[in-house]
Amino acid sequence: AGGSVVALAGKLGSGKTCLTQGIARGLKVPKEIYITSPSYSIVNEYPGRITLFHVDFYRLKDPSELEYVDLDEILEAGGVVVIEWAEKFPGILPEEHLFVSISIMDDQTRELHLTAYGQQAAYAVTRLLHDLSVLAR
Repeated sequence: AGGSVVALAGKLGSGKTCLTQGIARGLKVPKEIYITSPSYSIVNEYPGRITLFHVDFYRLKDPSELEYVDLDEILEAGGVVVIEWAEKFPGILPEEHLFVSISIMDDQTRELHLTAYGQQAAYAVTRLLHDLSVLAR
């Protein structure tokens, strides 16, 4: 939903950008637009049924560097905000967000731990688990 924040944590190569690509497809970002990690630009914006803002904290040393990005404006824009390397600055995450920690199990397997902060995030997790159970039938 618009205004949602998904905070991603995990080691290099754990699949944060891959998960973001899946979120982009769900938001109907056109398939011809390739979703890449915004490590150098810090923020990429993608059009879809809801705008996707893809933020990457990897190269940031201090949260004050986010002033150049205007994270507050991005968070208020009403799009979906996905933040890679969110564990670097947990204090700047909005009160309402979904925190996804990705662990590498082996070359082909990842384990995701979802923590919902707030009612909207809890609803999103409940909906996701329902949709997964329906797909598994």
